[in-house]
Amino acid sequence: MISLLSVSFYIPEVYILSVTIINMSFKKTGQFIADKNVLQDILSKYRIDNFSFTSAKSGIENATYIIEATNSKFVLRVYRLNKKTLSDIKLEVSFTEMLRTNGLPVPEVIENNSGSRISEFQLEDNTWHAILMEHVGGAHAEDYSKTLIHELATYQAKFHLLSKDFTHEKPTDLGIKILKEDEFIHLLPKESLTDPIVAALIARAEKYTYTFDPTLPRGYSHFDYDAENVLVDNEDRITGILDFDDLQFAPYVMCLAYTLWAVLITSDDPETIEEYLKVYQEIRPLSDQELASIAPIMLFRHYVLASLELLRDDLDEESLALYLKYEDFLSKQTHSK
Repeated sequence: MISLLSVSFYIPEVYILSVTIINMSFKKTGQFIADKNVLQDILSKYRIDNFSFTSAKSGIENATYIIEATNSKFVLRVYRLNKKTLSDIKLEVSFTEMLRTNGLPVPEVIENNSGSRISEFQLEDNTWHAILMEHVGGAHAEDYSKTLIHELATYQAKFHLLSKDFTHEKPTDLGIKILKEDEFIHLLPKESLTDPIVAALIARAEKYTYTFDPTLPRGYSHFDYDAENVLVDNEDRITGILDFDDLQFAPYVMCLAYTLWAVLITSDDPETIEEYLKVYQEIRPLSDQELASIAPIMLFRHYVLASLELLRDDLDEESLALYLKYEDFLSKQTHSK
């Protein structure tokens, strides 16, 4: 068995002569749109009267606003309709609070006037949920520096260890068992996939499945943990871990592999994932079964994000070449197991 730590990385060059990309739009529905009066009603639950607000640039799932009040700054998140139940949001808040109290740099979710960390309000016959968080200083990193890789790997290993003792009720079964892309591909009009290279990529993505080893350690985790969801100081040290909206109960190695995919595709350098795994395993060693599952899970993530990029009309010639390059790489790693 070959692990990602022992494999010799060779990435063949991929040349694309011409690519025709589908022109289509992709938009999440049920997202809150800011209104000063509605925000005033929400913030009054926290005794915040005078404020200004700006929309956060990142994120497509929920509406996030930077709130500037007198001598204070906050982050308000309004959850998209029908995405998460109140129970799901309570779980997310409970998990992040557990991490924060154990010393991880996770923003505090602030209690409202009723002593709850989740606020509920009515608008146009719909019930919306919101949380108010402390504002954490820092910025999103521009690249995966060695310092950032070490920081990300260290904190990820720590919250995977902490998750084992998270007291929230665990699901009665193993949770997710099989990975198969069923979120974005079905939204692609197949008759519009006129470019054979793109069509072949999507066909491979549609056929791909991966079944988890039932012995893999499982628990609650982030599942969208990368440079876009942390803030760093000017030395690339993490000041805040953000956006636990994808929190779920699944194998920890799935969360890890998702992160490794982001590191790989952004850095365009396989040595970065070797470094990441080295640091991670200094805190939480991986079993042979976990190591063997990393490449197959990364390949699944690869297909999901390629489909999303195409759906958003972001899969240009350069990014398609990158996706094909690392599809070949991850496929070879998967089949060598």
